[in-house]
Amino acid sequence: MGGGYGQRHFVFLATTISRWREWGGSRDKNDMEELGEKLRARARELGLSDTEVARRLGLSQSRYANYVVNKREPDFTTFVKICRVLGTTPDLLLGFGALPGTSSEDEQLRGDIQAAVQSMSSQALRTTAEVVAALSAYRRDE
Repeated sequence: MGGGYGQRHFVFLATTISRWREWGGSRDKNDMEELGEKLRARARELGLSDTEVARRLGLSQSRYANYVVNKREPDFTTFVKICRVLGTTPDLLLGFGALPGTSSEDEQLRGDIQAAVQSMSSQALRTTAEVVAALSAYRRDE
């Protein structure tokens, strides 16, 4: 598949759409409160303010704040962007747990790395890629 998207990406997207519909069909006020709390908690884990998350999303601070304080819920496209910026999955934010075949700790670590990479400069990305390649080569030699 072209454009840098592989089968795993499309399976993830299909799962996300299915979970979003499932969540949307059965949500109540407590689910909304939980989503807002999870958005804020995940941002804090990454050391991000609501303002910084909104900036990375390309949203106004007030629009993102509406999601965090449960006044509004994001549309699907915005929700996927939020997951990317926060380096997490829709499953975790919606309370479904880790995806099958992964541990939540591994998923959390991957999310932390993805979120950190979002804010790196090109030079920092190159350096990070070199460090990861060196670690990978070192592990193979052990």
